[in-house]
Amino acid sequence: MRILFRYVFREFCVPLAYCLAGFMSIYVLFELFGIFNRILEAKPGLGLCVLYFAGYLSPYFKWLAPACLMLAALYTMWSFCRHSELIAMRASGVGFLSIVRPMLVVAVLMAAFVGWVNESFVPKYAQWSRQMRSAKFNLEDLAREDNIVYHNVENSRTWNIGASLNDTA
Repeated sequence: MRILFRYVFREFCVPLAYCLAGFMSIYVLFELFGIFNRILEAKPGLGLCVLYFAGYLSPYFKWLAPACLMLAALYTMWSFCRHSELIAMRASGVGFLSIVRPMLVVAVLMAAFVGWVNESFVPKYAQWSRQMRSAKFNLEDLAREDNIVYHNVENSRTWNIGASLNDTA
């Protein structure tokens, strides 16, 4: 791995982490304002709260990740131009693709991660977090199954059933 690749990678990942943490904390704070009293009354554990917020954030991650990638790339390139590093890299014969390759690698990995989250994590845990919120963080009320998530492995389909009526009589 070249020194330039590691340098651009490091300079890109720091603003990306800040953007992701900032946007996710904004979503968590907005949600926390609405449910803080429910959490205080139910007193769930820290692990349950973290799992709830992970399920709450998972549907929004597909919009947050590209925005964070663009902002981090913009900030990184602005920083390189501000310190005349981009001009120095280009003047020394480094191609533009070699400069942006670390950002492209991170973007491809982030796209694969977002796809994995959407396929495996979102259907189950987003529904679970909605049920947890409607049950007011009470685990006994959560045991009742109103909304059912069925995953058909054979056809690779996920079904969300809002209500089930027993009409066998």
